[in-house]
Amino acid sequence: EEYRTPDTIRSVGHDRVWQDLEAHLADLLADLFPLARRSGNYDHNSRLTALARTQDFCFLETFCPKLLEIEAPNHLDVGPGLGSHAVYSLKHLNANYIGVEAVRIFYEIQRHFYRHLARTQGTRYFDPVSEEYLETGLGTLADEIATPGNHRLKHLPSWHFDMVPDRSQDLVTATFVLNEVAPAGIVWLMSHMIRTLREGGILYIRDSRKN
Repeated sequence: EEYRTPDTIRSVGHDRVWQDLEAHLADLLADLFPLARRSGNYDHNSRLTALARTQDFCFLETFCPKLLEIEAPNHLDVGPGLGSHAVYSLKHLNANYIGVEAVRIFYEIQRHFYRHLARTQGTRYFDPVSEEYLETGLGTLADEIATPGNHRLKHLPSWHFDMVPDRSQDLVTATFVLNEVAPAGIVWLMSHMIRTLREGGILYIRDSRKN
């Protein structure tokens, strides 16, 4: 579904960012899912996913300009879906990004997406689940999660949410996710989101009017 960008958040770079994100998503999806172009929805979905993420970025650019003044902000994304928030986060916010996911199949999709994105963005991707298979200690994993810059793109299963340090994040995002969670889950997620947000940081929530 396409939702027009409201004039109140349409920043000067809206179209440029949209085109950039669309090109990135098209390239990523073409590499990960080469047969998907046979479906008539492929280009449509890439375009609208890029539009949604452009709107998120433009909202932050319009109403949270101090975020863009931070040299390398820390960005925590709850329920990343495909993982598309990481595209604008790495390139246009120059952020250190952490995606937190609870659903196994989405985690697997994000893992492929993030690995490819890290290569195209010239950075490194950190996946503690893969490290656990090699019996890396939890203390070592927690130290890596807590250290910005070693890997600008990090990925966490929800059971390791406590590895994200208190008051460490400049931006926490949750888009089209809280409506999918039971009330107890919302309380649990929100408690971690607030715990990890630094004083003066930004909590950005977006959901559909239908939900």
